[in-house]
Amino acid sequence: MPVTWTNTDQIEHSVTHGTSATPGSAFDSGLFTQDQSFTFTFTAPGEYSYFCARHPSMGGLIQVTGTHAPH
Repeated sequence: MPVTWTNTDQIEHSVTHGTSATPGSAFDSGLFTQDQSFTFTFTAPGEYSYFCARHPSMGGLIQVTGTHAPH
């Protein structure tokens, strides 16, 4: 299941797996600027937290309840 984040802000942000206290290794967009996007495809059900490396208080949670292969 692909998820796309688009930066509509005037400053750089990242989409980094985990939390600022415990970064993960599943995905990391690196810093991206206004109007740029980052897409990650989740291949397994679960909960995936993410945060912005530049602004650690910004973050969210993706809940993947199932995946299916395209036909």
